[in-house]
Amino acid sequence: IGLLGKAHLSRKEGEDLSHALGAFSEALRIQESARDALADDDDASELIWKISNSLSSIGECHFLQGDMPSARESFQRSFAELVILEQLLLRNDQESSGSDSGLRSQQFNLQLKLADVLCNLARINVRDEDLDQALTVYNSSLQYLQQCLSLAGGDSDDDVKSPPTSKAVHNITIEEAAVKVEVAAVYDKKGRPEKSIELYLWSSGVFRGNGSEPSSSLALSLRRLGQIYLREQKFNEAVTSLQEALNAQTIVNEKRSESSAKLSGNQRVTNLNLGLLHFELAQGLSQIEDKSAALEHYRHAVSLLDELALQPWDLVTNDNREAVTETQESLNRKLLQCYNQMKHLTPGTMTEEKEEEELYDIFHRIANLRAAFGEHEAARDLYLAVVSHQREVQGDNSLAVADLLFNLGTVYSCLEDMENAFDCHEECQLISEAIIGKDSPQLAENMLALGGISLSQEEYDDALHWFSSAERILRQKEDGLSKTDESTVAVMVFKKGKCLQALGHGDNATQCFRTALDLFKRAGDLERVEVSDMLNALGNAAKVDGDLDKAMILYRQSLHLRKTLGDELSVANTKNNIGAVFHARGDMSQAMKFFSESLESKTMLLGVDHSETARSLANVGQIFLDNNDFLKARRCFMEALRVLRSVLGVDSVEVAICLYNLGVALEEGDDFSNAFKVYQEAIEIFSRNADDHITFGFALHNTGVIYSKRNKPKDAVQFLEGALDVKISSFGPDSDDTADTRYCLAGVLHELGDLDEALEHYADVLRIRVRHLGKDSIETANVLMGIGEIHKSQGELEEAISCLVEALRVKRINGADDEEISSLSITVGALFRALKDLDSALEYFTDALEAKSYENGKVHIDSSLCLSLMAGCLFDQGMFREALQRYQEALEIRLLADDDDDEAKVGALLEKIGTAQVKVGEHEGAIIALKETLTIKERGGIVDDPMVEYEFGAIYHLMGKSNFALGKDQEALRCYNAAIKLFKASGDDYTPPETVGAALLDKANVYNKADELSTAMLVYKEILEAEYFPPDSWEFGQTLQRLGQSYVAEGLDEEALGVTEEAVEIFEQIIGELTDENLSLVNHKDIAAAFESFFELSMKTLGSIGPEAGEMCFRLGDAYVQMGNHEKALHWIKLGIKKQEQNLGPSDPTIATGYFNKGNCLLDLGKTTEAIVGLEDALELAREAMGEDNEIVADTYFSLAYANQINSDYRRALELYDRSRNICLDIYGQTTENMISTLAKMSECHKVVGDYDDCIDRSHEVLSLSHLDLEDNASALMRADIFDNLASAYSGKGDPEEALHNLHQALSIRRKMPKDLDENQVMVARELFEMVQIHASRGDDHKAQLLNDRAVSLCEEYFTKMSTKNVEGQEGDKDGPGSDIMSRTSGVMVGDSTGDGDDVAPREVDLKSRLLACKAKAGDKLLLFADTVLFYGKLLLRSGNLDDATACFEITQSAYAERASPKSVSMGDVHHCRGIVYALKKDYKKSLASFMQALPIRTDRLSPNHVDLEETVQFLGTIHSELGNAEKAIEFFKDAISKRESRLGKTKGRDREGDESETFLRLGRVQQEQKEYEAAKKSYEHARQIRLRTKGKECPEYGEVLFALGGLLLDMGRRELSLIRLQDALVAYESSDEPLGSEIADVLFTQGIVYFEQEQFSDAIGSYERCLMIRKEEG
Repeated sequence: IGLLGKAHLSRKEGEDLSHALGAFSEALRIQESARDALADDDDASELIWKISNSLSSIGECHFLQGDMPSARESFQRSFAELVILEQLLLRNDQESSGSDSGLRSQQFNLQLKLADVLCNLARINVRDEDLDQALTVYNSSLQYLQQCLSLAGGDSDDDVKSPPTSKAVHNITIEEAAVKVEVAAVYDKKGRPEKSIELYLWSSGVFRGNGSEPSSSLALSLRRLGQIYLREQKFNEAVTSLQEALNAQTIVNEKRSESSAKLSGNQRVTNLNLGLLHFELAQGLSQIEDKSAALEHYRHAVSLLDELALQPWDLVTNDNREAVTETQESLNRKLLQCYNQMKHLTPGTMTEEKEEEELYDIFHRIANLRAAFGEHEAARDLYLAVVSHQREVQGDNSLAVADLLFNLGTVYSCLEDMENAFDCHEECQLISEAIIGKDSPQLAENMLALGGISLSQEEYDDALHWFSSAERILRQKEDGLSKTDESTVAVMVFKKGKCLQALGHGDNATQCFRTALDLFKRAGDLERVEVSDMLNALGNAAKVDGDLDKAMILYRQSLHLRKTLGDELSVANTKNNIGAVFHARGDMSQAMKFFSESLESKTMLLGVDHSETARSLANVGQIFLDNNDFLKARRCFMEALRVLRSVLGVDSVEVAICLYNLGVALEEGDDFSNAFKVYQEAIEIFSRNADDHITFGFALHNTGVIYSKRNKPKDAVQFLEGALDVKISSFGPDSDDTADTRYCLAGVLHELGDLDEALEHYADVLRIRVRHLGKDSIETANVLMGIGEIHKSQGELEEAISCLVEALRVKRINGADDEEISSLSITVGALFRALKDLDSALEYFTDALEAKSYENGKVHIDSSLCLSLMAGCLFDQGMFREALQRYQEALEIRLLADDDDDEAKVGALLEKIGTAQVKVGEHEGAIIALKETLTIKERGGIVDDPMVEYEFGAIYHLMGKSNFALGKDQEALRCYNAAIKLFKASGDDYTPPETVGAALLDKANVYNKADELSTAMLVYKEILEAEYFPPDSWEFGQTLQRLGQSYVAEGLDEEALGVTEEAVEIFEQIIGELTDENLSLVNHKDIAAAFESFFELSMKTLGSIGPEAGEMCFRLGDAYVQMGNHEKALHWIKLGIKKQEQNLGPSDPTIATGYFNKGNCLLDLGKTTEAIVGLEDALELAREAMGEDNEIVADTYFSLAYANQINSDYRRALELYDRSRNICLDIYGQTTENMISTLAKMSECHKVVGDYDDCIDRSHEVLSLSHLDLEDNASALMRADIFDNLASAYSGKGDPEEALHNLHQALSIRRKMPKDLDENQVMVARELFEMVQIHASRGDDHKAQLLNDRAVSLCEEYFTKMSTKNVEGQEGDKDGPGSDIMSRTSGVMVGDSTGDGDDVAPREVDLKSRLLACKAKAGDKLLLFADTVLFYGKLLLRSGNLDDATACFEITQSAYAERASPKSVSMGDVHHCRGIVYALKKDYKKSLASFMQALPIRTDRLSPNHVDLEETVQFLGTIHSELGNAEKAIEFFKDAISKRESRLGKTKGRDREGDESETFLRLGRVQQEQKEYEAAKKSYEHARQIRLRTKGKECPEYGEVLFALGGLLLDMGRRELSLIRLQDALVAYESSDEPLGSEIADVLFTQGIVYFEQEQFSDAIGSYERCLMIRKEEG
């Protein structure tokens, strides 16, 4: 069997691969069975070898079929078998002391096979684009080949089993070279051409060596080498390599048999590669100006490639090292390149006459290719040139000219130039007729083209002539019509019919259509009904097609004609058809009228026992059925059935149809048993006589549904699949009827677990439902639910959610009941929870709770489930108290239900309540809940069950934790002992050993607390000896470390040193496999404790540590950094630097790394200036020790850039970030995650300084890279930050819509992050505030306020959490100091103690005190805290809470003064915000001082047109205006306008809703005060035009500007114009819904002045009286 497989595999084509795979699989089955039958002491090595070979062959089959996962699995299994064999041989070798030469031969073959399998695995990695892994595996393969070389180099004797050394060495070296060729290709893919060249040169040398004949391997290696040289523009080297490759390949090809006239797949691949080799060599020769040689090779290339291009493109490869990657399109493109190059190279290489002939042949071929590419104009021009040449050479009347004219005419048709197209085809026809005769079948295609052109031009007579002529000559073919010919003739006849129809020859047209349909049917192209009466038949066709209006017209025409002829029976038939149309339209009364008339006529004419009468009776029954009169319908069908059986026989199809209708009537009347019998009878008839009848499909469908209802899904599938086949054949795949069956079938397949096929059916149904019924139909929702359930079953949760959420939306808008909404909401919520999207899960569980109804005045019992699910989400989010509340509510509902069968659920809720209480520190309550849980479980009556023992153990473990927390150590010890005993009793199948170990560790903590150190040591030793934790696990190291601490406490330093050293080794090993991000705070504490203890014990016991002391100090420093203890980290890093300098000298690279870490540590401590100095030193050391292009140097540049960014020197930061990025690019040659981080930081810097375009460019560059995995929190947050940067940039550029879009993108990411990421929650608040500003600028103050309130709430949550954490960031005790320090609304009061112990009156804790308390806990995160407080102050400022905002700004300023540069951007923000506060308090001098402090900082740090700088300048204009400094005010207002228009452009800057009109308005007022009236008028007009465009006329903002203009015009003495503006202002104010009495009164007052000055006193009085009335009302 294996040899058969190899034979098939050697062909490597199509079905042969499948046959090979089957053979190898069968061989493998037999071999594995044989191995299983061996006795334990039998030698299995031979069978293992054969199994491995079979698996390897199976892998090769899968590889060639493109099934990489299966190929990988097979090769991995093969490798595993070989490893087992290697171990067996090693044992045998040890037993024979290495003297067995046969064993040595086996080892040799084994190593060779291992190398081969690994090579195949590497190829799979290459296919999967996992190039780094591929290189690793290739290197392993090469190592095995090296071992083969070692074995081959030993002594050899005549034993045939010994490896022949010289030949073996040669063969292995060749194999090594072949592998290195593949490795070179990988390096080439990785952008390492120099490495590829090195490997190709080495391999080529091996292939040439030892007098070897040229091989395909040599050709391949040299060709790839030449390709690289071509890309690197080393053309001489490329030509040399490619020429040698060509020579080698030619020699190889000459040895192959080429006897077959038809190219096999093997030979075609050979020709393809040879043609491409000629093509590449020609390219190189062209570059070195060897035109003649280049031209020759291009000719060879096209001769080979042209032949391939003409054949169907089914090339395959037989060489898994170089698969065919060419497509028909790419091959044609290469041919076009060849011809274009030949066109340029040909001139001057031959005689003028031959050169001309050569060129025009090239032009012809290029034209063909251009036409194939759809480049019709270029093809036309080339064809014209070639036609002209051929006319000159061969004259006008040659077949070559005719062929060219046909092609040219076809191109003209594509260009819709029908006149020229016709001329070309007509001349082609004339030439061809003269040469090959008028009746040659070869002319048919051209005639068809001429007819098509005439038809398109509505020249029907001409078209009819050409189609008829074409038909005639084809029908005269001597060998008869082929299927293709019949289809062609059918097309011609069909088009004749169209011409005749257009010419008014209806009968002839009908005849043509009938003939055409017969031809199509005979040719297998189309099936149609017989046309006995054209009108009636066309009416039937229209009805089948759904065109009922057309069908009715045709039937009525038929009815009229038949009445004229007096054919009463035909009239009755037509009336029957008309009734069918009315029935299809749903007009049952008209349908009944025509059916009844037809029935009456047929009864009278034919009698009651005639089949026609029975048919009409069945139609009447159908109307009764549709009207739900099932009894009458059943009577009609039964009578019709009697007649049809009698007349037509029991096997008649019409009998089956009637049976089906009777079955429907019975089923609708709930008589399922008889309906089933009737359907079965109908199905049997259809099966025998008409298995493609449409009614057969319905009968099968209904039977399948009944089987499904009877819980027989397999039978249901059989009938539904049959129904589907019939319906697809009858109605097409996209009909509603077909969709109905697919839907039912999908449901049954889902029930059977055939999910893929069910999903495929559901997808088809969904497409049809949406197209026909729309997205919002209930039927669409039902399909979506089915799809969602399947995705859920397959673990495709996101896809399931997408479907079910949409289904839920549709269900809601269609008024689904609360129970259905609730159930679906729970399902969606559970899916979101499984995806860790807990916010969304909580939202849907809440919806489910709201949808639950109430029963008997109590909350519905199912609400308990919803509450429990909500609690689970809250628990997973770390919101333990909220979870506890929901669990308690759920328990209360369950207890109210008083359901005796519900005790287990009560117990489960109590256990969850107890667990939550442990988390929130309610340990007394936890113990009560957990004890009650135990009681309920004990009442369950299950004993000696391992699972129950495990559950009890878990509860006792939790109770132990609570008792320990309450100081009840003995009770805790009892619980821990009980838990441990139960865990052990349950066994390893139920309780992992680690769980026992964790309980023992907690038990040891009790002994430690009681100073029973010897007992604790015994527990630790038990954990270690029993290996409850794997010896290489963190917990094992943790146990060793704690045992060491116990030894130290007992004075056993040497023992302590031993176990601590072992703990250190375990931690080191694990750390080496993980990143710091994957280590928890506890991990780092363990590391620090172990390393510090080891350090101290070593110094104390041994006096020194050795050369590794420095590295250990660095590791300790890193641990303390991760713990957030940067002071201690700095101590150890400094000590590490000192130790390294002592041990390794000052220039060792690790010292540069130490200085780098030191700088970062200083940066974390907020010592930015020191950090910058330290990092500059680190950079200098690193560059000296490692050179510029080094990863450490790049990282140092990055940290130094970040330090400068923190220090607000953004330009310097950008310069350093760019340097870091360039170094990484030079090192890696591609974008890395570090580079993405750098780009993100650059985006942030550009955003801050206002380089908005650069910010957008960098941001999009980050987003375009694939490294950002949203499953990783850090990557997701970086992506969110980038969207935030984009939002700020677009906002700065005046594009609020794009800004909002990006803010929504950022928020959608952040809301999926864990709630314990406090800084992320603050960023959510910041982004909400950015949205606040956009909505406020649009006048949507309500939405802005809602968002602002939410942002305030998030900040307050942040500060509250901060206040309840101790300095190390751990949650404080419930009643500890400061636990409620941030409560702003709870009314927490504190009092001062008097001397006699009495309390003074309580006072509320103010915000400043609370924030100062938080500041004291900020530690190394002081700057982050300050940024948050500054932002919080801005929120309070917007809310009008000026005092609290001021407190925020004061605290922020003090924090920045401690840690940041006095000229930092953040400090500028503080000064600016304080300026706003003073301005609102009307303290303009202090406001001016603050803004003047902000101005130089923002001017220095930000871009000249930055929006923040513009805002400061605008405020300065306003403040100077208030202080009466008119000139300064005008100067600043103009500067603000200039900055905005420079940033946004004049039009956009003025149209922005933000808005510029306010600045122009303020500027105008100052100019008016300075009596610069014309300048003021210009400013006001700018403001008016902006508000008119952005706000419209009917709004108070527009009225404000008009009022200002009216007042200015009054000052200018232009009263008439002033009056117009004031009247317009009144209209604007009065059109608003806002209460604007005061504003209207001001306008009326000014209007009165104008009237008075114009001496229009009555009007003035009217204005004043209205003004007075309003002001009185306003008070």
